[in-house]
Amino acid sequence: AAACEHGEQALVLEAKIRRLEHKVSKDKLRVDLLGRVLGAIHSESTSSMLECQTKCEAQSSELSRIENTTAMWRACAFGLAVLCTTWALWRATDPALWAS
Repeated sequence: AAACEHGEQALVLEAKIRRLEHKVSKDKLRVDLLGRVLGAIHSESTSSMLECQTKCEAQSSELSRIENTTAMWRACAFGLAVLCTTWALWRATDPALWAS
């Protein structure tokens, strides 16, 4: 009877072991799948980050070019203002204008 009982316990334990092994196998598959999904997400985010970085560098370069052009036109406007003021003062103080 004791041997029969041990045999039954062994069968129950073997069934539990098979169920647990099956569960472990499923969990390993899930972990593998999640690892692949994580790798794909990481790869996509890296690609997206590089794309954004490239766009930001291009926009920064364009803004720098615009700032340089603006500074050049501002300097031209200042130079023209100085030239016009000098010409106006020269004309205003020209003795030939007052002589007639």
